[in-house]
Amino acid sequence: MRRVLAIWTPFVAAVAIVLIALAWVTRAALRLDEAQREAQSLAALEESSRLALWRMDFAISPLIAEFAGQPYFAFASFYSPEAAYTGMFREVERGTVLLPSPLLAPTNPLVRLYFQIDPAGTLTSPQAPRAAFESLALDRYVSRPAIEEAVRREEELRARLASLELSAQLPRPEAVDPRSIAMCSTEPRPEPVQQTEAPVYNVSPQTAGPAWSQQQQQQRSASESAARLKGVQVLEDNRRFGNAVYNVVVPEEAPEQVTSGAMRALWVEDALLIARRVQIGDATYVQGAWLDWAAVRAALVESVRDLLPQARLEPLRDGGAADDRARRLAALPVRLDPGAAMVEVEAFSPMRVALGVVWGCVVVAIMAIAALLFGADSLGRRRAAFASAVTHELRSPLTTFRLYSEMLARGSVSDERQRRDYYETLRAEAERLGHLVENVLAYSRLERGRAVGPLEPLRLGELVARVRDRLDERAAGAGMRLDLRIDPAAAEITLQTNASAVEQILFNLVDNACKYARAGGGKAARGDDARASEAAERSAAIVLDACAMGRGAVRIRVRDYGPGIPAGSARRVFGVFHKSSSDAATSAPGVGLGLALSRRLAHGLGGRLRLERDVRPGASFVLELPAGRG
Repeated sequence: MRRVLAIWTPFVAAVAIVLIALAWVTRAALRLDEAQREAQSLAALEESSRLALWRMDFAISPLIAEFAGQPYFAFASFYSPEAAYTGMFREVERGTVLLPSPLLAPTNPLVRLYFQIDPAGTLTSPQAPRAAFESLALDRYVSRPAIEEAVRREEELRARLASLELSAQLPRPEAVDPRSIAMCSTEPRPEPVQQTEAPVYNVSPQTAGPAWSQQQQQQRSASESAARLKGVQVLEDNRRFGNAVYNVVVPEEAPEQVTSGAMRALWVEDALLIARRVQIGDATYVQGAWLDWAAVRAALVESVRDLLPQARLEPLRDGGAADDRARRLAALPVRLDPGAAMVEVEAFSPMRVALGVVWGCVVVAIMAIAALLFGADSLGRRRAAFASAVTHELRSPLTTFRLYSEMLARGSVSDERQRRDYYETLRAEAERLGHLVENVLAYSRLERGRAVGPLEPLRLGELVARVRDRLDERAAGAGMRLDLRIDPAAAEITLQTNASAVEQILFNLVDNACKYARAGGGKAARGDDARASEAAERSAAIVLDACAMGRGAVRIRVRDYGPGIPAGSARRVFGVFHKSSSDAATSAPGVGLGLALSRRLAHGLGGRLRLERDVRPGASFVLELPAGRG
């Protein structure tokens, strides 16, 4: 017990210290790795959000450009090209040539209604012509259901704007001198639109770390939002300039001065509007478009579905918080909610792989050291058991040798018959010691990895004939008889084997039967009836039978009718030196090496040796040998 504690206590303590330290390091490393992964995921999500904002602004830009590119007179159902810049909203005289507005029958599905509010606060729509203009529109341009739907939407929008002065929320127009653009070509001025580039940053999703904070991300998003807003403003300025450039000749009389304000998108309750202020002389008009928010939202979200599958757009009123402004569309008061992070982050990061390798190596090292300690302890126990058993086995024959040799040398034994008995005893003890030494040397050779010996082709009958005399002699010496039962067909089978090894296996099996079955037979013979005599007669027999197994293999069985092997000892009978000194003193002679050696020899011959289960009475060992090569 002390030996076990001395070996395993330091080992368990060292393993506990190593595992605790490694667990602490692993926890710290995993926390850092998790922070790194979260930062990478956030960076990738923000990068996808920025790309989505740029893409949505680009997707909505045709609608903005379409609205910003409409001249102010397009917000009347019909207009006179001659009075476009000289008095568009004056009374139309009979005989005036009129053209339909491009907004009379718009085809953009994202716009619910184009509208205009005059200085008196009256809301009208070019899509809902009145009086004579209605008849003119119905003749060839629009259908009555379309006009009725436009009137219904006009009334709905009028109700929404009843308590709101829309012009007060729009930027004031900048003055434009119409005479400076009196004679122009049919195309807008080839003024190139300024290009607005996104700012460049040193942080990317691949290099982002825990130090890359959300505040830095918000600053970056705000900068990009400003850049996108500037790009939309430049586009609108160019469109505004184009509104005033048309192939019209301004008459000599002073025309009405027309200036357009910047476009602005705003929310009125749940209605999304884009509008501008138009100054015509001293009169102020509000021109705008009522957008179909559901259609706009669906179109924009669908355009970024590949980047942000769970993206949502939410109305942004009153400017919103700083975080809301960072994710605001430049052209519309709408905030992007990217949803949950759907960015794929590598499942096995280098840190996790390294930790897994370290843990694997540590576990393997612990198991290897434990196996080494267990082997060393087992080897020490086996050596101690071997020394104890061999010492006991050597003590009896050496004592007999010394006693009998002294008696014979002094001439103390005068009777010739008694002298022959002493010589026979010395010979038997010498054979016993020789068998013991032979087993130990043979096992030692196998432990060093040496082969059992050269294999040669032998018929089973010849093999049994070689070993029969020695086996008969050993059985007779124990007062028992050997009963051979060889199948004639099996006797002709040729085996590729080693005769000496097979002889040693069979001799060990017969020797064990002589040792243990003889003790059982003596107890059975003390009965007085015929049944006891029959049992004693049978227990004195050792049966060796051989038969074919198929494919040329043979099975040799050695069975006795002694007390058998207890169930608790059946698992360790093939163990090496399984006898202790107490076992050796109370059992038959032997060191517990014969069966272990026999099994190793059987494996060396390509066969196997096993103990048959459920054999009563006695014990039965089966040796299976493979067939020869031909």
